[in-house]
Amino acid sequence: MTRFSKIFALTIALLFVAVLTSCSPNADKTSESQKAKELFDQAFTIMVNSKPSEQSVEDQKKVFDLMQQSAELGNAEAYVYMADFYLRGKGVEKDSTKAIELLKKAADMDCPGGYAMLAKCYEDGEVVEKNVTEAERCRAKAFELLKKEAEHGDVEAQINLGFIYTEGNGVDKDLGEAEKWFRKAAEQGYEPAKEVLKQLGKWNED
Repeated sequence: MTRFSKIFALTIALLFVAVLTSCSPNADKTSESQKAKELFDQAFTIMVNSKPSEQSVEDQKKVFDLMQQSAELGNAEAYVYMADFYLRGKGVEKDSTKAIELLKKAADMDCPGGYAMLAKCYEDGEVVEKNVTEAERCRAKAFELLKKEAEHGDVEAQINLGFIYTEGNGVDKDLGEAEKWFRKAAEQGYEPAKEVLKQLGKWNED
C-alpha cells in the first residue's frame, strides 16, 4: 500500500464518523447546540488522547455517556459514534440492532456519516441483511450531502470528497476533480489538505 493509499484508507474510514457541518445540532437552539458541541468535544478529546487498544473500559463508558448526552441534545454525529460503539462493543454490550437504529436516526437528520456507515453495513451484510440496492442508495445520499457541505465551504467535506474522487468510491474516478476539492480545502488553510497536495506534488507554499 502506498503512502497516499494509506492516507486515503484512514480518511475514508473516518468518513463514516466524520465531523461534518450537516451533522451539527439544530442551529435554532443555540444553548442546546453549544452544550451538545461541548459534550461531543469532551468525548472526542478522550478518544484522540489514547490509542483505541489503550483505552480503558471506564474511558469507553465515559465517551459513550458523553456522546449519548450530546445526541439527546440533537447532535446527529454523536449517534454515529454511539452506533460504532454498539457495533464494536466498546463501553457497551454489542448490539447491532441498536446500532442500525441509531444510524437511521442520524441519517434521518441528514448526516452524511450516518448514511455512509449504513451503506457499509448493507454492503457487508454482517450486522444487517445484505442489500446492495439500499447500500447504493445510502452511499449516493451520503455523497449528495457531503458534496453539498463541500460546496458550502466545509473543509473536512472537501477533503473527503477529494479522496472519494481519487479512488472512484461510488463515483467515476476523476483526479482533476479530486485535486480541485483538495485545493479548495488547502486554500482555506486546512493542513491535511495541504499535505495531500504536497505528496501529489501539487502544492507550493510560495
